[in-house]
Amino acid sequence: MGNVNDELTDVLLDLNRYCFEKHIEFEIEMTDDTVKSSIKKIKKDGEVVIHLTLGEYEDNVFLNKVTKFLTKLKTTP
Repeated sequence: MGNVNDELTDVLLDLNRYCFEKHIEFEIEMTDDTVKSSIKKIKKDGEVVIHLTLGEYEDNVFLNKVTKFLTKLKTTP
């Protein structure tokens, strides 16, 4: 397995590309490492928004969560 930072960057770039192609708003909120990282799909003003809060960047668990989120997003109609 490679560097977690590099892998997370690659997954986030792929997520950003997917959101751009599907015209889905993608928000990233950068925080300090005391805040738990999270990703969720929300409705804002009737539109789907992918909201990502990034706290701890060197986090294998969050990398796996984002990877699964993106896979589910791509395979769910």
